[in-house]
Amino acid sequence: YEPEWNYGRAFFDVRHNLNVSATYELPIGTGRRYGSDWNAVTNALLGGWRVSGIFQARTGIPITVIDGRARSLQGERGFERPNCVGEWKPSDQSIDKWLDINGFEAAPLGTWGNCPVGSARAPGYWNVDMMLGKKFNVGPTRYFEFRLEAFNLFNHPNMGPPARDISAPNTFGLITSTIGAPRVIELAFKFYF
Repeated sequence: YEPEWNYGRAFFDVRHNLNVSATYELPIGTGRRYGSDWNAVTNALLGGWRVSGIFQARTGIPITVIDGRARSLQGERGFERPNCVGEWKPSDQSIDKWLDINGFEAAPLGTWGNCPVGSARAPGYWNVDMMLGKKFNVGPTRYFEFRLEAFNLFNHPNMGPPARDISAPNTFGLITSTIGAPRVIELAFKFYF
């Protein structure tokens, strides 16, 4: 009967989100700064390349710490929360200890915990995708395109959220998953007509 106890940061509340994309045509080949005097074969191989990239960075999503022991004695009411008694973020934060269990305690039997929704944050995320490509014209409106694409170029692991149930102290605060795929490199060859 206290709906305001369930107000807090939504699970999709990403406070800072940066996306930057760019495409750059290399100044090499016919009509460009370098190689404008190349013959047709040399220009077809070395001219007209472009590079594209996307950089993404964002802060972590909110985490609602829970207590799976149903301390309220109200039967199954979904996820119950513990009491907040200290700082959730340990001074030596790592993937093995993202949350400090000492910042929480079980609510007394027959009561609800006071920890708000979204009281902690998961790790942030960043990623770089790159593409190197070239067009090969075969007529006024038709062309082949060759592309070398790298997703997660730096093979950077983005960590998932940690375990958040204080009734399981052996795994609480432990991160065991990643978000997104490892580096993927692919070659693409397309014909546009």
